[in-house]
Amino acid sequence: MPVLGKAENIFNRVGELTINSVMEGLSKALNIVNPFSSLNTVKVDYAPPPRSPVFCPGCPHAASFYELKVVTAKAGAKPLFSGDIGCYSLGINNPFNEQDLLTNMGSSLGLGMGLYHGTNGKTMVISIIGDSTFFHTGLPALVNAVYNKTPMLVLILDNRVTAMTGGQPNPTSTINIEDIAKAIGADYVRTVDPFNVRNAQEVMMEAVNVVRRGGIAVVVMKRGCALEATRLFRGYMARYYVDPDACRACGICYNLIACPAIVPLENRKAWIDQHVRCCSVCAQVCPYNAIKPEGNVRDWLKKWAEM
Repeated sequence: MPVLGKAENIFNRVGELTINSVMEGLSKALNIVNPFSSLNTVKVDYAPPPRSPVFCPGCPHAASFYELKVVTAKAGAKPLFSGDIGCYSLGINNPFNEQDLLTNMGSSLGLGMGLYHGTNGKTMVISIIGDSTFFHTGLPALVNAVYNKTPMLVLILDNRVTAMTGGQPNPTSTINIEDIAKAIGADYVRTVDPFNVRNAQEVMMEAVNVVRRGGIAVVVMKRGCALEATRLFRGYMARYYVDPDACRACGICYNLIACPAIVPLENRKAWIDQHVRCCSVCAQVCPYNAIKPEGNVRDWLKKWAEM
């Protein structure tokens, strides 16, 4: 029985294997008519909103990238952001632009390490990796960074599940990332909640200074996936709304956090979609105290933190 595949042009050599492309390939291999080709298609005269892919409403990764952007700006740092594969790959887009490299799972530490040594230490490296990927391929890379004395900030975005592929459990349920990083020998290790904006920025600033002194800093940004929190604790969900009289249309909330639940009205004042989950980050960064809670926000956020 011959084995047919990309070499025989049965499947695409590049790009994703979609349902249509797989059905087309199987039809070629079996010499049958693709059943999908007989389906009627409907053309819709509709233009999608002109925006880049963004994080889900309430995603803790958006908060982490916002805080990282603020801290590096305040520190006057121009780091190389060595990215990785996961939901957080969306950090490559505006307004964050914090993924200069993005190749494969676990590559952030290794590529960042190589560029640091390849530039004779002239590059400040911030490696960004998820919790699942850290356990998958990040552990040996962190060991190597410590062994080779490579100054870098390792930002581990711990959303408690393997969110990108469906919310499967991962070792974070039984293994503490902070303990592992300390045991490996990182010079500075802290765990923070990205929804605590002030504390997260303070810790990140300390970590940047450790790297400038030649150390290896590991900061774990720990807060559960927003989709999983909504699924698990729906009864606790609470929201925020914008007081139109207090809002000054500064745009910080919808321009810098990029939460899709926050949009500008015609007068440029902010508006929050009341059908989505909320995380409180926009309320913390609003300079005019115009974003206010609705419902039992404290219990909702506390329950979410228990994931």
